[in-house]
Amino acid sequence: MEFYVDLGAEKAIIGAEKQGNRIAVEIKSLKGNSYFYDFYQALGQFLIYKLAIEKTNALRILYLAIPDSAYRQLHKVEVFREVWQVYKVHLLIFDEKKQNILAWISN
Repeated sequence: MEFYVDLGAEKAIIGAEKQGNRIAVEIKSLKGNSYFYDFYQALGQFLIYKLAIEKTNALRILYLAIPDSAYRQLHKVEVFREVWQVYKVHLLIFDEKKQNILAWISN
């Protein structure tokens, strides 16, 4: 069984480096009706990818990339902050309009 993690908006590729560490990035726009529901779905996918990476000994750090607007709303809710800590969800926060990375958050 193969899993693909996004590294670009249109490509499903595994592979990148950040400060000498091999990483994989799952990019989510969270553009549905609710940031909260969309994150709920994205979290499930993230956790499956994370386990798959661990089981295959891919030695990659998995990041979940979400837009800054979603991050700011989710960060206001304690349970999401706790989820990021408990499940060690590394976040990449990006600006959709400027198409740049604003923050790397390691949990």
